[in-house]
Amino acid sequence: MDNASYSRSLLDLPVADILVDHVAPYLTWKDLTTFRTCSRKCKELADQMFAGIRKLVLIYGYKRPKGPIPLILQTCRQLRMICLCAVTLSNDQVHQLMTNNLLLDTVNINNCERITSRGLVPLVSCNKIKNLALFRMDIHDEFLIEFANSNKKLKSVSFCQCYNFSVEALQHFFRNEPELERINLSGIDIDISPVLTTISQTSFNLMVIDVNGSILRDKNVLKNFTKNRRRVEFYIKCCDSDCEMLEEAGEEERVISRSYALHLWALKELKCTDHTGLGLRFYLMILEIRNGWT
Repeated sequence: MDNASYSRSLLDLPVADILVDHVAPYLTWKDLTTFRTCSRKCKELADQMFAGIRKLVLIYGYKRPKGPIPLILQTCRQLRMICLCAVTLSNDQVHQLMTNNLLLDTVNINNCERITSRGLVPLVSCNKIKNLALFRMDIHDEFLIEFANSNKKLKSVSFCQCYNFSVEALQHFFRNEPELERINLSGIDIDISPVLTTISQTSFNLMVIDVNGSILRDKNVLKNFTKNRRRVEFYIKCCDSDCEMLEEAGEEERVISRSYALHLWALKELKCTDHTGLGLRFYLMILEIRNGWT
């Protein structure tokens, strides 16, 4: 066969059939940004290949998020994973990004002050999301309710230090997510005892739950997790309980006192397995509830 029939360089390959559909999924936006600087032809080709990348990770850069933001917002259409960390994107920009990528299965938004749940409304139409992690975000009840009504395939969810939602909305959310295996409700400043009751009644696949720093006024709800489960790991730190504390104790001592008392209670009442040891300066508890586990 004549050598002329073979593609002799990357630039000779079919763009849509090969480069966008089969090569771009293995590249990152950083790879394509570097490729754009090689030549004018490479720039044109890279701009088209942005449509085929599968993962987008944007982390705060000096004064602005690193990356060709307008190009990403306009061209990315096949994303499966989005991770935004401390970037200054607005709700409108995130809304556009989510609208263009309805095949998402993983969304992680960490400490982005300008982004609220209003920018995530298009996620309601994404029925394949399995992992949702939101950190320090203003989340409205409407989003939680609408998301749970349309997406029931979540395996992992985190609302760490999120705020502005109600207990009732959280209960509705978890009542409609029966396949959850990992839950993070740490740092929430409302009493999540009723929420844990709902989780214990619906999430029978649950393996790990983190309630570090959240308010837990009724610790007896933890007993509900010993039913219909073989194993659950709890991550608990500084949870409110009804244990007595000295008024003169400093904040650090109060944290240790609450955690230590709850830890002892769980070991006794729930027959937990202690994976941390009970040191004097105790901060983090990892409690594993076993029920018929061998």
